[in-house]
Amino acid sequence: MAANNNTGLEIAIIGISCRVPGANDWRTFWNNLLNGEESITKLSEQELFKRGFIFNESNNNTHVPVVAELEDKGNFDAAFFGFTPYEASIMSPVHRMFLQSAWEALEDAGYASPDGEEEISIYVGSGDDTPWKAHIMLNNDVTKLDSHTLDFITNKDHLPTLTSYKLNLKGPSFSINTACSTSLSAIHLACRGLLFGEAKLALTGGVSLVLEHKAGYEFKEGSIYSKDGHCKAFDKGATGTIGSEGLGIVILKRLEDAVKDNDHIYAVIKGSAANNDGNRKVGYTAPSVEGEMECIRMAHKIAGIDADSVSYVEAHGTGTTLGDPIEVEALNKAFENDTNHKCLLGSVKNNIGHTDTAAGVIGLIKTALSLKYRQIPGTINFSAPNPKINFSEGPFYVKKDVHEWKSTDKNPLRAGVSSFGIGGTNVHLVLEEAPEKNKNVEKEVSELFLFSARSKDSLQNYLLKFKAFLKNQKDISLNEVAYTLQTGRKHFDYRAAISCKKREEFIMHLDILIDKENVNKITEEKKTVLLFFPDMSDNDIEFYRNLYQEKEDYRNQIDKYIAALELSGFNLKKWINETTVFNKSEDKVLAKVFVLLSAYTLANLLKTYGICIDFTSGTGIGEYTAACVSGILQIEEVISMMLYDEKEINIKAAQIPFIQAAKDVIIKEGILTPIKFWVNGRSLAINAPKSFSEIVQQNPSVILEMGDSNNLVAFLKTTSVLNFTKEKYVSISLSSKDKTGKASFILKNTLKKLWLEGENINWKKNYDANHPAITSLPVYEFEKNQYPHVINLATESLNFIKKTNEKINTEVKAPVASKKNKNTSAVIESVFIEFLGLEKIDLDKDLFEIGCDSLKGMLVLNKIKNELQIELSLMDFMEHSSVREVIETIEAIKNKQYQKIKTIII
Repeated sequence: MAANNNTGLEIAIIGISCRVPGANDWRTFWNNLLNGEESITKLSEQELFKRGFIFNESNNNTHVPVVAELEDKGNFDAAFFGFTPYEASIMSPVHRMFLQSAWEALEDAGYASPDGEEEISIYVGSGDDTPWKAHIMLNNDVTKLDSHTLDFITNKDHLPTLTSYKLNLKGPSFSINTACSTSLSAIHLACRGLLFGEAKLALTGGVSLVLEHKAGYEFKEGSIYSKDGHCKAFDKGATGTIGSEGLGIVILKRLEDAVKDNDHIYAVIKGSAANNDGNRKVGYTAPSVEGEMECIRMAHKIAGIDADSVSYVEAHGTGTTLGDPIEVEALNKAFENDTNHKCLLGSVKNNIGHTDTAAGVIGLIKTALSLKYRQIPGTINFSAPNPKINFSEGPFYVKKDVHEWKSTDKNPLRAGVSSFGIGGTNVHLVLEEAPEKNKNVEKEVSELFLFSARSKDSLQNYLLKFKAFLKNQKDISLNEVAYTLQTGRKHFDYRAAISCKKREEFIMHLDILIDKENVNKITEEKKTVLLFFPDMSDNDIEFYRNLYQEKEDYRNQIDKYIAALELSGFNLKKWINETTVFNKSEDKVLAKVFVLLSAYTLANLLKTYGICIDFTSGTGIGEYTAACVSGILQIEEVISMMLYDEKEINIKAAQIPFIQAAKDVIIKEGILTPIKFWVNGRSLAINAPKSFSEIVQQNPSVILEMGDSNNLVAFLKTTSVLNFTKEKYVSISLSSKDKTGKASFILKNTLKKLWLEGENINWKKNYDANHPAITSLPVYEFEKNQYPHVINLATESLNFIKKTNEKINTEVKAPVASKKNKNTSAVIESVFIEFLGLEKIDLDKDLFEIGCDSLKGMLVLNKIKNELQIELSLMDFMEHSSVREVIETIEAIKNKQYQKIKTIII
């Protein structure tokens, strides 16, 4: 890439999600473009009949039987986003598809954690969804939803804010509409928001779905639609465009931040501009040469570039009689009618049709991918230039073949993207190729790959998809893959992990996971974590010494203590560098100090990774370490005691419960231990069956031995007092079969085991500032539950009195039994099952955690009132928010034993 001259206003495109005819992801879309695919479907007579179309004398010669449709429009993973099946069946398909695609875009960017620190704004627009809302209101029983919720999930104007709510996006959230230029307008405004500092990232784009059954269209002379069912932008045979569907989302970030954070950058938005034609045109729907030209020139000015540095323009390019000649004329003027310069012109509408409000972002995605791969797809349906277009007085030309894109001067590759909306809103963006990746990033493979999903099927399907992806990506960096999977994805309950160093080994492990379905489901109840520190050994010294040399953040913490020791005349750093085996060391005291410091520092690192330590224990030197981690002892005083044989030591109350392994006593939080216990020699024996049994039997536990030993687990297995099953605890240690392996690998493998047991680890803390880059990987595999997505608004279906057969089936397939002659408990349980769309319900689960809210609660309470003639207030319900509590409260009301709550604190 050639040198650039950045202005500081650049915006990076770091994530992409798109759905267009013929492609449900950007990789398939890109391959289709390179292969010259036209994703337009011509309907057979049989298919036309199925769609309700009948030829007659008036339409026999004018009907064009083509459609450009998205696949799988009815698929939606309702549970993933916290919707009931009933709500999903009523919800607009626009909302459903956009929510899933928004999540995919965030995953593609590596920022798919709703608990992340980044503030994310959203600027989006949607095509008209009035037909869906009209049909739902007129033909379906919507009494299970309050009017507000019904509006939220069927109204496109709530698309950005509902997405912000469901994905926990905390930046500004705006609905944008400028007709055909909607999505590029949204991107333009998102760039402005980022530059003003309103958010760190922006999720932006647009969506347009056809919600009625389409069987083609009627051609009318002078309309925007093509006579022959093909869009032929710039071609002599062009007669118009094709109506289409599409969805595109990009994740944006200021370029300087994206480079600093080592994000995956597809391309750079160098500058953008927007304006309106006003009345400088023949009509409201007509384009304007002056308006378009001024917009393009302003974008060049804001980008700080000369027009002759742009070598490709993704045009609005609809193939209409009026639009294409005016657009090229405006481009010619914006480029100063420079015939010495050569600039390629293209339009994605020839491939997929006109996606209306999503058209701009789809063109942007095509252009960003062209810059990424340094290839410009050929313009299909082009044979010879349209004679009405003035190609001779400007730099523009069209090619039908793929163009290899290379820099011909000192400038980086640059492109323009245009989108013009009915009503005159023009938007133009200047794009530039991404800067080169940081070549100083650590080359070593991370060897830890994490996969998770909300269901077993989703995880298995994702592993299959990931395997196919890995086979096709021969040169992908496994280090970047590991980093992205660890830090860029939300981690769900079904989990699988792979440790390996080579790509072939990775694929083999994926096969094992897929075939054996060897995945873990973490329990809802958090496991108790017990850190046990054994006495030091040669292997432990070697492990900690290697970790000190390999891991920067760990070494920095150790060095703080070493500096203090050097002031006292003890050269621990020299001992670390020169000593390889403990029993050959001349200074056994320094060996003890080193193990104490190392284990203590590692335990603190585990805390910063997000691991919550519930108990500590140990033997020998390890007992001092456990006490320091617990907070009972201060590590500086313990080191002084070791070096100078001091007997004075301050004891503090335990902050983390501590188990005296030789005395079978648990020092609980806030309790002190006698000083004399710590100034005597440490026991190497474990003799605490009662204490360990009490911990393990209270909750499932993770026992992490902080050394190359399994001493505690060996004790637990041999003692007869415990009598607990293997399912009650998980044993993990820092030991490794490969004694020559790197200590950092052993640590990562330990973290992997903790993660598989349900610990939510902050993986970024395991990397320094020179971490691997984020890379684009396959996105989440949603459950493919089918919901209604096509409606019929024929006249006979709008009868208010007589319902038609076109009614959308919104019945929940849950076994809701008759509530007559049932007791209170059964009635209440069945009402909640019905309204939450569940097959069964956990009586003790908080209802607000499984899809209930205050509005839905009001409907449920009204239903209960009708069934049982007992009224429970919403405040009472919110205070007693499990099914069992509701049952008990209503029983108390029946028995006149319940006092209504008069206040509630929220």
